Amino acid sequence: MTGEAPDPRPEPAAAATPAETPLDHGETVARAVISSRLVNKQGVLKPELFEPKDGTVSVTRLRGVEEAATWRSCQHVVDQLNGPGKPVRTLYGRADVSCGRVADSKPGMSTVAAPRSHNPAHAHIVGWPKDKAEELLIRTAIAAASVFSAAPAPPAVSSNPAQG
Repeated sequence: MTGEAPDPRPEPAAAATPAETPLDHGETVARAVISSRLVNKQGVLKPELFEPKDGTVSVTRLRGVEEAATWRSCQHVVDQLNGPGKPVRTLYGRADVSCGRVADSKPGMSTVAAPRSHNPAHAHIVGWPKDKAEELLIRTAIAAASVFSAAPAPPAVSSNPAQG
């Protein structure tokens, strides 16, 4: 211990990280939960939540991002999936997991920045094995290390013009 006071400056915003930069193991990322079948009533997340598509799993960074912006990013995922002729999706919550737990799940696994115009805090979990049985073990470990947060209730809409 040096006796120095902690640095009062806020952590750098996630938006400042270039694409493909590995994230710090102490950083936490969130995955939108868009199906009730991906989480049970006790908040236990299913491994299917972390099934990679094209070798990646999309997540959003929490460091330097306000809580409301994180929920908006999760809702954006749902909005992109909803559309004419598609089943209606609902945001049930999010799964938060540390990048360190991802990296510890298998050598070569990591979380890297992947900013998007609609979400500068977007990131990818990468390094997935080709073997499906090994992939399932990793998805199970990541799901078990994740913490579920239920989506906030939408604001009540008043039918009384005097309240609105």
